[in-house]
Amino acid sequence: LFYCFVKGDGQNQWILTFVPTKVAVSTSLLSKRWEFLWTWVPKLEFVDNKYESYLAIKDFINKNLPLLKAPVIESFLLKCYYSFFQPEEITQWVATTVSRRIVELDIDCVYCWSGEPCLLLPSSLFTCESLVTLKLNGEKILVDVPSLACLPSLEDLELHSVVYKDEDSLARLLSSCPNLNYLSVERRDLQDNVKLIQYKSSIIRKLILCVCGVKI
Repeated sequence: LFYCFVKGDGQNQWILTFVPTKVAVSTSLLSKRWEFLWTWVPKLEFVDNKYESYLAIKDFINKNLPLLKAPVIESFLLKCYYSFFQPEEITQWVATTVSRRIVELDIDCVYCWSGEPCLLLPSSLFTCESLVTLKLNGEKILVDVPSLACLPSLEDLELHSVVYKDEDSLARLLSSCPNLNYLSVERRDLQDNVKLIQYKSSIIRKLILCVCGVKI
């Protein structure tokens, strides 16, 4: 497949955005010309599975994420289903993407860890001017929004089964998004530290609120 890409580096970079991240990285073995081409790919997707060890995936991300040369990371998707990434590792990866002007961030940690919510995302995420789409899924994600939060470009926000630091965290997050067009909030068991959801907007186009599996 990859030996068919012969029309120039620009087009080859574009083609690499349509294949899984690990496949894109593997093209570095094709030739000297391809060795660092993948580092300009602005879209990253990491999905763990039961057939790969957690250490292998962690080492892969730690090794390759800092090598990116693209001035903007268009999207970063991380799905954790079977492995046991440490919360601080994910926090660091998110911080790295924010420093590279992330546009779309999707963190899905449904079945990771036990006990109290422990994944605390970096405060820099909530002042990221480039962020357009934010998707957080997992009851172990603790949303702690600083008082100076400001997300001027955020248009799409999905908060599914997350837990908030306190009653005001969700309110601060919503008030920091003046251009929000789409909002989806899912509360699984009402143990998310929020008793009342209040949100007013004249520009929002779609609002979804799901409580214990029932859409309101």
